[in-house]
Amino acid sequence: MSCLDQGFLATLGPRFLALLYRCMDASAESALITESRDGRIVGFVSGGCGMGPVYGQLIRAWPRLAVSLAPLALQPRQLLGVAEILRHSGARPHGIDLPEHEMFSLAVEKAARGTGVAGRLYRAFEAHCRRRGVSAYRFFVGESLVAAHGFHTVMGARPVAQTEVHKGRKSTIYVRDL
Repeated sequence: MSCLDQGFLATLGPRFLALLYRCMDASAESALITESRDGRIVGFVSGGCGMGPVYGQLIRAWPRLAVSLAPLALQPRQLLGVAEILRHSGARPHGIDLPEHEMFSLAVEKAARGTGVAGRLYRAFEAHCRRRGVSAYRFFVGESLVAAHGFHTVMGARPVAQTEVHKGRKSTIYVRDL
């Protein structure tokens, strides 16, 4: 959760995040790749063929989903954010033809940043994509994540459009051709 502290998902709490990433890991259509040091995860990358299969896993785990989201019942702003994500899933911003495959998240704990972890995770995700016959994938980077924009550009991704997943918060859509 601390690695995703600048994004909306972290505001949904540790129970929801743990369930979400368990569901990503359980879905045959997605991947969750980690790097560990001394038995502790220091970074991870996740992605897949859209969030639909992950949402399917979440729905199958509905009792845990209900418990993890119950604290949000009295937080309309958070519920609106969840609705924005669901509305955004699968959307084609500005009519752009985007790859179906998506990198959902790439996160490295602060102490491990600058040590090559992010680059290794990025390459591991690309290797996973190639094994599945994926020729390109997309991902979104929030406007305020300046270092992430630079990193993804260095790794070969290209910005293709701007969008707003959450009202008033711009994101750049990147595509990485393999």
